[in-house]
Formats: sequence, structure tokens, C-alpha cells
Amino acid sequence: MPVNDFDLEVHPKRIAAGGILLIEITAPPNIYQVEWAVEGPVRFTHREVTIALLVEEVAVTGPVEFTGEPLKATLDTSSLVPGAWTVGVTLTPLLPVPAAPQRPRPRGRVPPRPPPP
Repeated sequence: MPVNDFDLEVHPKRIAAGGILLIEITAPPNIYQVEWAVEGPVRFTHREVTIALLVEEVAVTGPVEFTGEPLKATLDTSSLVPGAWTVGVTLTPLLPVPAAPQRPRPRGRVPPRPPPP
């Protein structure tokens, strides 16, 4: 099941005529199946858009290890037609996500009942 507790930043926020976008993702440490989404006014295949991970090989989808540090990638927009485009990503953890540790319930002493009068 995809996770939602990650941050995605794209710089610059707007670009007028083709260029390189820097994409930064910060997610909890794990290995994730990564699926990128670049959406805009024209349909295209994954082969027509390349997102290059700056610490890995060029990939559009696939498993990527997150260590807690921001993962950086670039998107070359020069092949995209002018228009409004958005970049998104879906992260699906491949390793079990550890459950939050259970805290022991507080225990208190029950005062003894006073003797009957």
C-alpha cells in the first residue's frame, strides 16, 4: 500500500520554456517501489520522459532505497510541449513498516479498603 508520509519538492516551482527541474523527496527509511507521474496537456509513454536519480541509474519506475536523507532527481522538460505540467510520485514500501512500539499501560496501586466500622 502506498505511503503518504513523505515530502516532495520541485525546483524551480515554475519554468517557462524547457529546462531541468530538481526533484527532492524525503521519506522514512525503507526500500520503496517508485512510480513517477508527469501529467500535462499531452499523453506520452514512460519511454518519452526520463527522470534521472542523482544517486542511482536513470529510472522512471523501480525499487529505490531511502535512507532518511532527501533523494534528489532531475527531470529534463525540454521535450515537453508548453503547458501546465505536474510531477508526482507514488511510494510503495517493499519492506514491512515496523509498527509503533506499544507503551505499557500505566499501573497504579489501589489503596487498601479501610476496615469496616
